[in-house]
Amino acid sequence: MNIAGACEFSFTGTYDEIVEPERIAYHAQIGPTVMSVVVEFFEQGKQTRVVLTQDGFPDENSCKTVSQGTTESFDKLDRLLGS
Repeated sequence: MNIAGACEFSFTGTYDEIVEPERIAYHAQIGPTVMSVVVEFFEQGKQTRVVLTQDGFPDENSCKTVSQGTTESFDKLDRLLGS
């Protein structure tokens, strides 16, 4: 399904490290670009703070595009979980 204004993309990745329940580290390849991604989880009472660190963007525009998509994904997850 294609929603107006939406775009599709695909990527491949390799997990480098999974430490339950603390962190997930992986490399993602989006086209010719390989990015390093670390997702860290911090327990804060009844909630979990998630810190996402991405490195390896070829330019500022790519960084902004991925950051926007990541923010939208987390917003959708937040709504789904009913925070």
